[in-house]
Amino acid sequence: MKVLSVILMASVGMLGSVAASFAEPVVVARCNVHESGLTFKPGLTVIKAGKRVHYGMDDNGLTRDIVFSERKALAWARDTLGLGGTAYQLSYNPNCVDQQKLDDLAEEAQREAESEIEVEIVN
Repeated sequence: MKVLSVILMASVGMLGSVAASFAEPVVVARCNVHESGLTFKPGLTVIKAGKRVHYGMDDNGLTRDIVFSERKALAWARDTLGLGGTAYQLSYNPNCVDQQKLDDLAEEAQREAESEIEVEIVN
C-alpha cells in the first residue's frame, strides 16, 4: 500500500509540473504613453498571446503605487485581469522603451516557457 501511494503522489506531482510548464507567458511592462504635447501617462502594458493592451493609471483601479512596484503590478494583473493560477507565467519589466523591446520580451518569455518542459517517465 505504501508503494502505491508513493507512485500516485509522484504521478500527481509530475502532472502538476507538466501543466505549469505549459503556462502561457504574459509580460507586464511599465510604460509611459504619450498623451499630448509633453505629457506622458505612466501605466502597464500587458502582452499576452502577441497582443498588447495598455492600461493607464486610473484604468481598472491602477494606481501609481501599483505601476511602480513589481510585486503590486503582478498582483494587479493576476487579480484584476484574471491572469492567476497555473495557466499563466507572469513576468515584469520596469523598462518599456519601445515596441521592439516589448516584442523581444514576449519572445523571450515564450522561449523560457518552452524550455521549462520536463517529462519524467515512471515505470
